[in-house]
Amino acid sequence: MKVRINRHAMEIFDGATVGDAILAHSQWSFRKMMEEKLIPYDRFGNVTEPGGAISEGQIIFLKKPKHHV
Repeated sequence: MKVRINRHAMEIFDGATVGDAILAHSQWSFRKMMEEKLIPYDRFGNVTEPGGAISEGQIIFLKKPKHHV
């Protein structure tokens, strides 16, 4: 299935998770996500979990976490 990570189109296997797609995109990004230095968001701005399902055409953005003071 085709998905996008930070505007980078890629092909990923059926049944993949958000984490699988990010790992396929970049080991560095996956590591930073696991350290909570990058957070995956969907195209609507909702936080997505690394273990969550990803579907055909989904767009994931990796952003730095928002720190509230």
